[in-house]
Amino acid sequence: MRLSIILVTTMLAFNLILSCGCSEPFVPTMPKEPMDSIDYNLLWEVPINEDTTIVSEPFLTKLYQDQILVERDVLGLSPSRAELLSLDAASGDYLWYWNANETISSLANRPVFDDSNFFIAAGNNYHSLDLSSGGSNWSLDYSDSDGGNIYSFLNLDSDRLVGVVRYGISEIYNNKIVFIDKNNGLINELFTVGLDNDGFTKSVEFVKPYKDSSNNQMLLIGIVKTKNSPFELKSSLINYNLDSNSTVWEVTEINDAIMSTSIPIIENDHLYVLNFKGMTCFNINSGDVIWDKIYNNIRFLGNHLITGSSVIFGSSTGNVIALDKNSGVELFNKSFGPNVSNINYFDNKLFFCNSKLRILSAETGDILHELESKNDNIGSNCFFNNRVAINEVDSIMYVQDNYFVQAIKIPN
Repeated sequence: MRLSIILVTTMLAFNLILSCGCSEPFVPTMPKEPMDSIDYNLLWEVPINEDTTIVSEPFLTKLYQDQILVERDVLGLSPSRAELLSLDAASGDYLWYWNANETISSLANRPVFDDSNFFIAAGNNYHSLDLSSGGSNWSLDYSDSDGGNIYSFLNLDSDRLVGVVRYGISEIYNNKIVFIDKNNGLINELFTVGLDNDGFTKSVEFVKPYKDSSNNQMLLIGIVKTKNSPFELKSSLINYNLDSNSTVWEVTEINDAIMSTSIPIIENDHLYVLNFKGMTCFNINSGDVIWDKIYNNIRFLGNHLITGSSVIFGSSTGNVIALDKNSGVELFNKSFGPNVSNINYFDNKLFFCNSKLRILSAETGDILHELESKNDNIGSNCFFNNRVAINEVDSIMYVQDNYFVQAIKIPN
């Protein structure tokens, strides 16, 4: 079976034509004919939206069952709602449509997948959907007197998700870490993170499950702490053993805000954590700092990834930076104008969109290919943005230019 491609993007201000329970996108000004270009080898394009704005969230890219999943936020309706479209990866044909009826929660707009289902949160509700049809397995409401909702979750094991519930009590911004049963959606609470005795308000930015060298089920918990009068901001990282219900170590003085948009990476005994000002590499067993790289004039809001001997990440100032993953020594630092927050990797190349679709050498950061959307006749808002999805089997990249999803052959 061919691999599928899941491309998650957020799209705004959408006009719907409803027919037979399905949704057909508004068709904007017709695009120009495909360009006769070796670099721009367009296989198909599908209209998806009348108008959108750029967003900086990192969007999940997955390979599943010959389909592309497009997530869009529809504004101007009451209430605002999120929708999912499934497209056939080979042809771009519409397969199925699902309406969440609520705005999809911040980090949970990146669905979590298992072999045949995916899980997504929207407003106070969270859902399990069948990947092949978009049909509902279950849909439950999570709400209480404090207005709690599911903020994010990840796979814990074959039967459970682990996630973060956010809710407020008076002026305290509390968070629960919870387990969610994949079969029925029932929730069990692990513990609550709230106001500490040091006066800082805590916000859980991510949870990352993993197995340690002794096969214990572990959970990394990233927390941002703030306090007013005067304002202070710092972060902490907890390594928690779920099997023994105990904290293995805690780092309490990370330089700046850690990123909810960039889940830490573990490789061997190294833990790579991106924060607002740079990258820190910890020993996963002890929490000791192996190296720390700080940039005072660059801000980091996107993802990071490991490629060979490097750890690579982008910035809100348009920089793409590669560090030696063992020492933290800078290998290259290249600037590409607008925000670079969502980088993908394939075949020793880096792929990202920040008005243009750019393909870089992962070894040097040099530009190999640079494409502008052929549909610039539609308007000034037509440009490539969001994450590039990669079909590694057939060397195809899937991108969107605010009006169309395009399938483009990756140039040699």
